[in-house]
Amino acid sequence: MEIIMSSVPITTQEIEEAVRALPRVSELPVGERLAAREANREAQADLENRWNQWMNAEYLHDFSANTIDALNSRAWDEGHSNGYAEVERVLQELAEFARMILSNEGGVPSRS
Repeated sequence: MEIIMSSVPITTQEIEEAVRALPRVSELPVGERLAAREANREAQADLENRWNQWMNAEYLHDFSANTIDALNSRAWDEGHSNGYAEVERVLQELAEFARMILSNEGGVPSRS
């Protein structure tokens, strides 16, 4: 299976489907596993980058780069063990909380 890299952002549902579609390395002949594992790693990193682009545009478009990095890191730490949808849920909550704090200090306009 050829894995095609892209720069088009993808949603949570799309990344979950794409990751599930990656080849199962354990089902391959032993001699092919190392290369397949590396290809899967690269493909998953590409998918996660594209997913982060989508989430940043969806939830974090009005924050500084440092705040975006901090919110993404915290959401990943808190949610990744339960899947991409949980990371998205945590990120959305953190963004709303940060937006509330910053709007009270005049740093970010409230989101409509």
